[in-house]
Amino acid sequence: MSDRSAIDRSITTIVDRDGRRTRSYLRKDPNRPGQQERRRRVAGGERWCRGCRDWLPAGVVTRQGACRACLNREWRDRYAGDPGRIRSRVHARKRGVGPVPILGAGLLLELFDRRCAYCQAEATTWDHVVPVARGGKTEAGNIVPACSSCNSSKKASLLASWLARTGRAPNPALWDVLALDPLAVE
Repeated sequence: MSDRSAIDRSITTIVDRDGRRTRSYLRKDPNRPGQQERRRRVAGGERWCRGCRDWLPAGVVTRQGACRACLNREWRDRYAGDPGRIRSRVHARKRGVGPVPILGAGLLLELFDRRCAYCQAEATTWDHVVPVARGGKTEAGNIVPACSSCNSSKKASLLASWLARTGRAPNPALWDVLALDPLAVE
């Protein structure tokens, strides 16, 4: 039986344990086992691996429904699709940089009117006033919105020396944020 979808559908009939009721339904993928077959096999010590599409010993198949080799293959495929996002998150975790809190991010963007804290351009990134390389943390008083130009030119510089070197006039709201973190002014 075929419809216009890419999924092959077949009619499957199941008889209950006592043999009185019969149920028929369309199975989306006839190559995958149904619920009753899964229950029988699990009782026998086997589990279905979605990657191999085969029955394997229960100890080999993880709780995600795939064996370790299939999970590794899925991860490699996901990484090959978007390595930058994954690599940047791993790098940030190793440096101890946490994500910017959602509520705090909204308040900061509103305070700075979605503008860079240093040059008033549109803010596209977050900057640590005290750089992570110098012991700064992702917390209130150390995070401000910044444009990519200011963020990349500041790098690991301290705020006062960077402002003196570039001659930029920061947003007045910056001083309100810095009042929350006494280490940022040094």
